[in-house]
Amino acid sequence: MNAQVEKAIKDLPKLRQFVKELIAVVEELLSRPIRYKPDDHLAFMALGFTCAQLEHLKAICTLVDAGHHKDAALIARTMIEGLCGLLWAAQRPESRPLLWRRFSIIDDFRIVDPAVWKANPRAAQELEEKLKRYGPDFYTKKAKQAEKQGKPLPKDPYWRRWSEDHPVKDLCDEVKAGDLYERIYRDVSCWIHWSPRGIGRCLEVEGPQVKYRMDAPDMAATALAAGFQSLLETALVLDSHLELDFGKKLEELRTRFVTELSDQRSSRLE
Repeated sequence: MNAQVEKAIKDLPKLRQFVKELIAVVEELLSRPIRYKPDDHLAFMALGFTCAQLEHLKAICTLVDAGHHKDAALIARTMIEGLCGLLWAAQRPESRPLLWRRFSIIDDFRIVDPAVWKANPRAAQELEEKLKRYGPDFYTKKAKQAEKQGKPLPKDPYWRRWSEDHPVKDLCDEVKAGDLYERIYRDVSCWIHWSPRGIGRCLEVEGPQVKYRMDAPDMAATALAAGFQSLLETALVLDSHLELDFGKKLEELRTRFVTELSDQRSSRLE
């Protein structure tokens, strides 16, 4: 057993306790009436992301407790993506959160079967009007060039992502979370993409037999640490923006976490 695994096994009970405390704080935060103006798109986005991050972290706990450590890391991976997306949007609260909300129009355009729209002409007309009004905000460079030249637009002229088509790595770099991306997000990619490295690390060959290992304490510890940070940072955005008076509790919890578990699994965002 290597030192990393030994440390993970030692840290798991503390990590699990910190996560339990954080979940309790965020549940208390969300249990209270949260009011914001209809045009406060950052508030809407931060509230939605906080609720989703809470659900994700609970799922990580369930998987870790059941010994499904590698799948817990997959959820931590998506939590990092959500955190960086929110922090990136919060850098320009007057425009980016609205961009995120309006991208739902593009989602509708892509996922709804044309036959459904045909059966509901009113809904189809509403979507067409929204696409006409807001769609150009999401045009790719190729689509913009075609429009400028008076040529037909591509069949799907829109960004693949709401974040101005920036990949996750760019978002992480822009919010100074490149370390999270390199050490956790990218590392877990080998598992989510079924690479030989991802699957191979779970296999143990003993003569003619191949055994599959479900447990991976280091990945369990990483999932809990990354999940803790993702929910805490997301809740801080919501609290700071709407002045919900939970910032002190969250900051104190983070300080204790860093003091008692000072390793390289999780790093504070500046």
